[in-house]
This record gives sequence, structure tokens and C-alpha cells, in this order.
Amino acid sequence: MNERLHFRQSGEQALNTLKQESKQAMYRQIKKYLGWRNWAVFNFNSLFENQALLYAILLIRQDYSPVAFYSVAGLLLLSIFATTFGYLINDFFDRDLDFEHGKENTFSDDSKFKAALIVTLFLLLTLLFSWPFRRSVLFIIFMSTWLLISVLYSMPPVRLKERGALGLLLVVLAQRFLPALIVFSILGWPGLMFTALFLFYIFSRGLSSDLNHQISDWKKDLQTKTNTFVVEKGLHRATVLFYFNLVLERLLLSAILVLLFWPLINFPLPIQILHGTVTLFYLGVWVWAGLSEKSQPENPFAPQRSLSQFLHHSFPTVILTLELNLFLIWFQGRFGLLFLLTLIHRGFFRLSLYSESNLLQKLRTLWSFNK
Repeated sequence: MNERLHFRQSGEQALNTLKQESKQAMYRQIKKYLGWRNWAVFNFNSLFENQALLYAILLIRQDYSPVAFYSVAGLLLLSIFATTFGYLINDFFDRDLDFEHGKENTFSDDSKFKAALIVTLFLLLTLLFSWPFRRSVLFIIFMSTWLLISVLYSMPPVRLKERGALGLLLVVLAQRFLPALIVFSILGWPGLMFTALFLFYIFSRGLSSDLNHQISDWKKDLQTKTNTFVVEKGLHRATVLFYFNLVLERLLLSAILVLLFWPLINFPLPIQILHGTVTLFYLGVWVWAGLSEKSQPENPFAPQRSLSQFLHHSFPTVILTLELNLFLIWFQGRFGLLFLLTLIHRGFFRLSLYSESNLLQKLRTLWSFNK
């Protein structure tokens, strides 16, 4: 009897261990592919970075319907799989080149067949999550164009990424501009001025990101004769364009913040006051950062935290998103779910977020100086 009980317990323990190992193996696979490069699909995702755009459109059009809520949620889910597909297809065609560069590649340890299978899976998931929006002809056109550019960007012999200025233009269009057009095609067009300004700003953000990436890889691209924009035009010209575009990016965001006052005129007074405070806060930090900068703006993509990083990343991606999300909650409580998910995603429940904040450290220094 005791032997049977012991055998049964041993079997259950072995089964539990097997289940635990299977779960861990599955998580490792999910993290490897969907969680590409330490979950970059969430942190370097055009719609997540420009989530404020989705909320601004709804506020300008005063659309707080269930359809609008589910459309926003659906677009964010679609962006996860579409962005993952874009990253994976690039890694698939870049395996050999990344090996020469000594760069990390998702498929380094995978067979070509398995890699192709994974890429195909995420393409199918992208198409699946596109299905609810199939009634919009513009969505189909923009989504198809995005998929085509994403494939041709790294696929030989076309490899748009090696086409110098044209390649840079197309990658910014694919990764930033087209996702914004996809959003407009589903949520509606908030007027010519706002649409043009939003698109110009998002294009500028994308240009900054990709120029920084190419400038960082300049030496390696020279060695492997990869004809990127920076290699084609030279490091100096590319760097000048990069810092000029950073200033342009700040100007465009400032213009968006100011112009948002116009559709908010008929909104409740607390909303107008809060938006005015947020706008003045951004402009104030910009002036403060400008006074502390010597010859050129700090690189917001540098590892160390800075005011420039706050102006180009933290403010538009987090603060403005949460502000506009709060306005939507005022009119329809269901948008609170997206607000909570954003807080979790951005780590607002981690104390280190506040202790490591560059802006908070600057304020502490200023407070100590004035005491």
C-alpha cells in the first residue's frame, strides 16, 4: 500500500515537473519571438509610441462609442502582431549579415525552415487581427502597402534598407507614416489641419529614430558595404539632419498641443485647465532643456536619462497619452481599462521609475539650490 502511494506521489511530482518545464519552455519561445529583443514589440511599436494620436482623434471627433473603444483596442492588438512580423521578417533576411556584424538575431539558433514557419505564423496572425477592419477600403490599401514595404525592406535583391535616401524614406513610411494612416482609416479623419500635422509629426519621430539607428551602425555598415542613408550621404550630413529634425519634432509637438485647444473649447473647464497646464509644462521643460544645452540638443536615444529623452519619449508617449486617455474616461468610463493597461505597461507601479527620473533629479537639485 505504501509502495503504491509512494509510486503515485512520485508520478504526480514527475508530471507536475514536466508541466512546469513545458510552461517555461513555452514562455521562452513566446519571449524569443513575440517578445523580440526584450519585448521591443511593446516599447518600439508605432501605435504604442503614438497612442495619444488614437485618443486625440476620438476627442476631436467626440466619438466615445463602444465601436470606437473596440476599434482602439483592436488596432493596438493588431499593432503587436504586425510589428512583430516586421521585426521577424527583417531578422529572417538579415541572418547572414547580422552574423558578419556580430549582431544579435532572433533566428541565429534556428533552422531556415523553422524561421520561415515562425514568420509565416505571425503574418497569419496579422491578417487574422486585420479581419475586423476589412470593410474599410483605405485600411486594406494602407495595410497591404505596409506589408509589402516590410517584406521588400530587407528581402534580397530589392533590400530597400540599402537604397540610401530612398530606403530611409520608405522605412519611415512603413514603420510610422502608414500605421498612422491605418489609424485614420479606422477611427476617422479629424480635419485637414490636424491630420497633416499629426502625420508630419509622426514622420519626424520616425526619421529621428531611424537616423539614430543608422548613425549608430555607421562603422559596421561601412565595413560590410551596406549602402544606408548615412553611408551614402556621410556621417556629418546625417548628424546635422538628425539634430535639425529633433528641433523640428519639438516644434511640431508644441503646435499639436496648442492647436488641441481649439476642439477643447466646448469641453468642461477642468479639461481645458488641465490641458493648458500640460502644454505649459512641456514648453517650460523645452525652454529649460534648451538653456542647459550647449551647441546642440542632447541625443534622446542615448542610454543615460536626460531632459531631451523626456521631451521626445516620455512626454509624448506616456504623459500626453495618459492625459488624453483621462479626458476620454471623463465621457466614457470604459476607457479606464486602457488607462490602467498603460500604467502597467509603462511601469507606474515600480518605485524605481520615480527614483531614477532625470526630471525629478533636476527638480531636486533646483530645490536644494534655492533653499
